[in-house]
Amino acid sequence: MPMKFKLLLIIIGFLPHLVMARSAWYQVELIVFVHNSNRALQAEFWPAEPGRPLEDNALYLVDLKTFQSMGGDNHSMLIKLSPNQMDLNDITRKLSRGGDYQPLFHAAWRQLVQPRAQAKPIYIRGGQTLPPPIRTMDSMQVQPGTSQPGMQVQPGMPGPIVQNKPLSELEGTVTVSLGTYLHVNFDLLYTMRNPKFRANIMPQSAMTGSALPENEQQTDDMPAPVAQPPQYLKFRMVQHRRMRSKKLHYVDNPKIGAFVQILPYKAGTPSNTGGGTPGDIVTPLKR
Repeated sequence: MPMKFKLLLIIIGFLPHLVMARSAWYQVELIVFVHNSNRALQAEFWPAEPGRPLEDNALYLVDLKTFQSMGGDNHSMLIKLSPNQMDLNDITRKLSRGGDYQPLFHAAWRQLVQPRAQAKPIYIRGGQTLPPPIRTMDSMQVQPGTSQPGMQVQPGMPGPIVQNKPLSELEGTVTVSLGTYLHVNFDLLYTMRNPKFRANIMPQSAMTGSALPENEQQTDDMPAPVAQPPQYLKFRMVQHRRMRSKKLHYVDNPKIGAFVQILPYKAGTPSNTGGGTPGDIVTPLKR
């Protein structure tokens, strides 16, 4: 057998070991918060529908009791650590004071961090549960004079239709991967109530076009149509950061901010050491 061919076989045999050598255990701690100031609304252009983070192939954070109830061998779950195992509790407390910021998520977990090609996103959810969105005929294609097939409504007054699925203020994914440095990819969506939305305002389509029967079209003595603002305002943060372990990192956009700390972890040894001095941080760090 030629020497080059033997060498190739040896390299192929060691490939799995080379990949594993680039994987390592870490303890990750994450805080996500929002700026309460409305200045972010004018800070940049925010699309009305920024899309949603994908949950495909994601891992989920659960408490120990839930993990054990699932048999303790579910590879799609990571166990959330208890508050006394976390380093950044002081930051969450300080963000909660004064009303400038609103913490939405704070958790820590341990995971095998893998190269970027093998890394899986971690799905997170936080904040309040929001009422299901109300959809009117303004945003739906329906037959004239009905809000649902077979449901008759008063001419010009289509009733709101409520979707069944509630929303969370915060949802999204965080992906931690390993290369020469640690890498963290954020895809976070913050949803807030629109103070200008009024559920009882007649939408524009309720008084114009096909929403009215032909014999009851808009006339001069009828009220002017009202352009209904969206029920919820949405802000999405999609960012990537290269990070070092044992350091506290800060990532943000004009509305969403996040603190991240990643510590090397060895099974059987304390892992909540070497986290710096988070108690000294009063306001978000400058990049």
